[in-house]
Amino acid sequence: MRQLTSFIIAVVVLSTFCSCDDKETFTTSLFCDFISDTDREGYFESLNYYTFRDIHDIGPSDDITGIRYLSSTLTFEGLHPGELMRGDVIRDVYIDVQGMKPFLYSKSIDVLYDNERISFSTHDDPEFYDFMWEAMRRFYKNEELDIKVYGWITHHNAGVRNVRMRVTLDNLIDVTIIDYY
Repeated sequence: MRQLTSFIIAVVVLSTFCSCDDKETFTTSLFCDFISDTDREGYFESLNYYTFRDIHDIGPSDDITGIRYLSSTLTFEGLHPGELMRGDVIRDVYIDVQGMKPFLYSKSIDVLYDNERISFSTHDDPEFYDFMWEAMRRFYKNEELDIKVYGWITHHNAGVRNVRMRVTLDNLIDVTIIDYY
């Protein structure tokens, strides 16, 4: 009888320490998309709000227990042909995350070809990496991200008006979720 009681206690203790969930980690992205039109001075800005639901491959019932930042790619492109033209300069590009000091990404980005799609990566820029690492840390902590991208488009030092432009910020992250079963 004593052995049976010991066995039952062992099973109960073991079952309380064994959970019915398992953690899964996978690589995915938080894709931030900004579309804006330049005003008559060439100024553009776009503000967007992101939550965990905006992470690619995350379901509404997934319980996120960790995010590890890997890298980001920042891309500039005109929405239609003829919007970003050779000789244009994208100036004073800032990335502004609520609760952080705005980050001056670049003072000057030259457009070398008509309709050029221009991309930059954190792999080539440690300051950009550090800023985005902190932004993703805040995103995980607050479960939300208010982010704005703004700057100016000029041509021969004059603002270029009515440029419809897309700026994307594709953030590669490892996400850990709990799988319940």
